[in-house]
Amino acid sequence: MRLTMAIRHFPAAETRKGRRLAISVVSVGLVGLLLAGCAPSVRTSQKSTAHIRRVAVFPFENLSGEAGEVADQMTAIFLGKVLGIDGLNPVDLGEVRRFIRKEVIRNPANLDYDALQKAAKALKVDAVIVGSVGEYGYVTELGESIPVVGVAIRLIEVRSGEVLWSATHSRQGNDTETVFGMGRISSIARLADLVLGDVAKSLARTRSLAPSPTVADRPQSVDTPPRPAPDEFIPTDPRPRDGDP
Repeated sequence: MRLTMAIRHFPAAETRKGRRLAISVVSVGLVGLLLAGCAPSVRTSQKSTAHIRRVAVFPFENLSGEAGEVADQMTAIFLGKVLGIDGLNPVDLGEVRRFIRKEVIRNPANLDYDALQKAAKALKVDAVIVGSVGEYGYVTELGESIPVVGVAIRLIEVRSGEVLWSATHSRQGNDTETVFGMGRISSIARLADLVLGDVAKSLARTRSLAPSPTVADRPQSVDTPPRPAPDEFIPTDPRPRDGDP
């Protein structure tokens, strides 16, 4: 009641000013919602990886055109993300590199079936993870440098050579920018961590997918004799009929 009486005693001019201020605040909030950015989603193709336990993350390929150890840095970051996925046990990256040198694998991002079988035996893994860095650098928009990072990553079952999961993801630093630059990511290292985090979450979700049935698990069709036509006579008495030889 006291609050109501206090408002009633405000001068009319101050009341109108307060209303205009409230309307301005609401308007700014609505504009912020309308301009709020939305991070691109991860594009995936996936099957269950629930049966995969031990994996080897192979060094990523650098297709970004950016010089330096971009691919190695991205590989190390993603390996750390895989370590956080429940039930997946990644091989030490040093052990993977020794295997690559021993087998003289020229392009670890594209392993043939023979290399997969060697990896299965030498590294004792159920699957390998390979990938490439397609984007890593800056683009210029309205005179400002915006970081951009993009990757493509796959998980391949070594026994069958089948791709159980693949993901492509790309983000710019201003994807989630709202009004007054809020939400913008200026650090390319921070953006890379977010991109690989998004991809790792996509991989983690495949751990709970129902496994696809194998050929042995699928119900087999039972051969049944064709049904007779309605006017076809089917003898039920084993005794010979007149006229039978």
